[in-house]
Order: sequence, then C-alpha cells, then structure tokens
Amino acid sequence: MSILTQPKVDDDREAFAPYNFIPLPEMVLTVDVKDLPDQGIFDANLHTGYLDCELTTASPMFIRAGLTPDQVKEKKESKDLPVFFYLNSENQPVIPGSSLRGMLRTLVEIVTFSKIGAVSKTPLVYRSVGGKTNHDESYRLQMLQSDNKVYKAGETKLYTPLIKGGYMVQLGARDWAIRPAKMIGGTTYAHIGRTNLGLSKLTKIKNCKNAYEIFIKTGTYQYQDVKEGFLKVKFAKVIESDASLRPGLRPATLAISGDMYSKKSEAVIYEPDSAAPLFHLSDEQIDNYVLQKSKEQEDLLGKEGALNHGQPVFYLLDDKTNQVIFFGHARMFRVPYRHSPLDYVPEYAKPAEEPSNLDIVDFAEAIFGYTRNITKAEGDKIPQKFHAYAGRVSCTDGILETGQTDIWLSEDPITPKVLASPKPTTFQHYLVQPEPNYYPSGKSKPDTKLLDYDSNPNQGAVIRGHKFYWHKGAVQAKDIVLQGKSKDTVLTKIHPLKAGVTFKFQVRFENLTDMELGALIWIFNIAADENMRLKLGMGKPLGLGAAQVCARLFISRTAERYTNLLDEQNWSGLPKENL
Repeated sequence: MSILTQPKVDDDREAFAPYNFIPLPEMVLTVDVKDLPDQGIFDANLHTGYLDCELTTASPMFIRAGLTPDQVKEKKESKDLPVFFYLNSENQPVIPGSSLRGMLRTLVEIVTFSKIGAVSKTPLVYRSVGGKTNHDESYRLQMLQSDNKVYKAGETKLYTPLIKGGYMVQLGARDWAIRPAKMIGGTTYAHIGRTNLGLSKLTKIKNCKNAYEIFIKTGTYQYQDVKEGFLKVKFAKVIESDASLRPGLRPATLAISGDMYSKKSEAVIYEPDSAAPLFHLSDEQIDNYVLQKSKEQEDLLGKEGALNHGQPVFYLLDDKTNQVIFFGHARMFRVPYRHSPLDYVPEYAKPAEEPSNLDIVDFAEAIFGYTRNITKAEGDKIPQKFHAYAGRVSCTDGILETGQTDIWLSEDPITPKVLASPKPTTFQHYLVQPEPNYYPSGKSKPDTKLLDYDSNPNQGAVIRGHKFYWHKGAVQAKDIVLQGKSKDTVLTKIHPLKAGVTFKFQVRFENLTDMELGALIWIFNIAADENMRLKLGMGKPLGLGAAQVCARLFISRTAERYTNLLDEQNWSGLPKENL
C-alpha cells in the first residue's frame, strides 16, 4: 500500500507556507484488542512507572486561560483574555496536562504508524469567482449552467445562472425554509449598477441590515459581458429604479452583498412568490451555514448572518431532488465541496470511530485509549474492551519551577500579528498534487490542474498528512508584536512567557509493553536533543511555542513492592519510630 508523495515542481510554481506535512504511513501497525492488558491490575511482565520531565521554553509561549463563570455570564470572548493558563494565581503560569498529553499523543500517532487523528467529516465551503483554472471552472459549473457554445468565433463561453433569489422564512427555533421570489422574464433577480443606488432615499426592509425596498424596470434577460469578457453570463439589467412605486416599475428588494475589488453591480430580488411552495432547509445545512459564517458577514447582516426572517438570499437547487443544495446572502455565495477532508484519508488510515473490525486498534489507541460509536444494545453483547478502553498514559500539569521571577516576554500583554486559524480550504497545500506541472500539448507554460475537494477520492486524491509549523529560532517580541494599527476583527491580546522558563511535569504510565514504552522513550530522546524542539500553545506560525523537554525514566518494581509491603507487621523500609 503506498501514498502519493509530492513530486518536484518548477521553482517558479513552488508554494511556501509556515507549515509542512508529515505524510501518512504506508500502512498502519495494529494491535489485537484481545491482547490489550486488563485494567485494574498490575501485570508483572509489563512496565509501570513514570517519566520525570523538565520542559524549558525555547521561544515565547502562550496557552490561554479559560473564561471564568462570571466572564461567561458577561459574554466575554477568549480573544480578549490575555491571561496565561493558571490554577491559583495569574502570576504562576501552568502548562495544562491536557496540552502535554495531546502533543504526546500526536507524536506517538506518527512514530508508531497509527491512524491519523480527528479529521473533519463536514464538507468545506468555498467560493472561486472569475478565474480560469480548473478549480474556478468547477465552482462556475455549480453556480452556472454551461451552454456548451462560444460567442461568435472567439473563445468567450456562455453561461446561464443556476442560482435563484428568495427570502428566508423562520418556522421554528431551528426550522428554516426559503420562499422563492417570483420568476419574471426567466429570472428571479436582476443586476443594478452600484454608482447610483440612492440608498439614502430607500426604505430599509424590517430587521434586515443590508436590504432595501426598491421599485425597478428591467431590460431583457440575455447574455452580458463579465470578467473582462472572457465569459458571458445571462442576466437582466435594471434600466430604471425609484424609491417609490410608479407606473412601469415593479417592487423588488435591493440586497447589498458587501464590497469586493472591481465589483460593479448589486442584486435586486423580485418580490416573494406567495403561491410557490417553500424549500425547507435541513439541520445539517443550517449547521454548515453557521460554520462558514464570517465576521464580515456578521458585520453586514447581523450576528445571525442570513438566518433572519425575511432576509433576501440566493440558493441552489438539486435538479434531481428539487431540494436546496446551499444558500447565502450574495449571488456567488460559498458552496460545499462534494467531499469532506475525511474522504481523502485512505481507508486503512481513517480514524476508527465506527470500525468494520472491532478486533483491531492501532498503537496510539492502545496507549491513549479510545471509545467507539456503538449502541448500548450492541455494547451489551461484546466485552468492554471492544467499545471503550481507558488510556494507560497520563500527564500531570506542568508546574513552574521555583525561584524563577523574570518570566514574561513583556511587562504588559501584547497584540500579536494576526493569528488566523489554519485553512484546510487551501487545497493546493492540504491535498497531494500529483500533477503540479501540467503542460497541455503545444503549450510551453504549465496550466493549473490541481486536485481540490471536488476531485474523486478514489482516483489518487489524498490528504498530505500531519501538519506541523516550522520553528523560527530565537524569536523576539519585535517579531511577534503587530506593528501599526489594524482594523482586523480577529486581533487578540496575549501575555506570553519568554524563552528559558522551566516547568516540571510527569508522564505516568501503566502496563506498557516493550514496544509501547520504547515509542515514548524514543520521543523523549528526540525531545532532549539540542537540535530538536517540540511545539505547544498558540502562535506557532509566528514562532511561538518551541520547547525542549528532558526526561528521566523511573520503573516501578510493582511485584517486589507489594510482596515486601510489610516487615514484621510494619511498613517495609521504614524505622518503627516513624510509624
């Protein structure tokens, strides 16, 4: 079994990022569930003990404290809390054991050829407007129907929109539907130029921040130039508009969709069609919409985005089922890919929440535990080990070593450069690209022919693997702090530790085999190397979170300890006067 690896690409087509990937294993090493040690007893043939660990920050580090109950009530946001994680005092930072254990599990997962951890089952959403790549064409063919012809003798392609206009209808707390707009002249909406909208004269639609009452006259529904003329799309133009109704005009709703470079028009949606049936939205569609909702959408539409009764929206219908595929507030809204990231994990490496073979687990599951998605009725018929197993490795919190005083990177919290979350939608990086240099016959320059999440998972498309950020050496405050002012809405504040701060913690283990303990020791040997560092906490793209970890191994002689527990009715090894 093999994995596609990244081929050599031309220098001028190479992509750069603050992260890279460790490829998936070519096979997964497994353990038979029946061979897992029973829990609740010590096995004299296995290893129980602990690793005494010392972690020293090698670059600034920040792990955010959680919100207190009072802060939750006050609706505070985590990004506004610049406090390092702590237990008793904000001046005594603590590295949570859960963070240490999570870091350790990921490394064990990699070095033991285990299945990859949690991968999203939910299709990502995307938008790709106006380009000429295969990815852009894929998006276009979801939103527009190709009319399979070109304009005159040139290369301009002709398209008819598949998107339709309508209005959100709330039927219950989470029960939403779309009411179609009237179909007039072959379309449910028209385009109006942005230059003379006259918003100050228009009446706002009740409860809608971006929508206005308008009265319009439209031209013919026909092919019009878009994107410098390399394609033509069929739509109707507004040729006359007013803030009040008069002869020759019809009612419509102006839906402002936000600013975009070179944007020349907005959409007006015809009035609701009260005679048309509603298109009901599923809970999954509502959840997916909420997940993709951006801060910019909230600023434009309100906190709930398009989930607002009466809100004008655009939507796509599945022509086979006549059900809504997805919806959004703009004409070219984000749509879900056909496949989720999980679909691009080979079967043998997929997380085993619902495994076809309950007898098999990988090394990471065997060491750190697992639960399976099994019903109670099914669980009652099989032994406990087959549907849940507690981990045999735990980590204590990392406690600040005493005597350290000058531990903070700066006296006050700082605002770092923008810390955006990783973007799996960057398919160019997150999927292996087997043809990064695609040269069509007769062309001296390569075309872009990249796999995305619409590509067939059964034809070689596969995720890159485990993502890790590059270390950046001796990072200083000037390398982290945001310079100048920014209107970015995702700015946060942090109070990071400086490099050289030391913590102590323990990794405790019970009943590990030689191979399992060997995997742990191998990781800690690497972590102690002068040339190696582990990563913890926030800000990894900026170089935060590097740490060196040194460990000493202690094996418990469990059988000897309990065999000699008492000596002449006293605790073995202690003088009588201490009892």
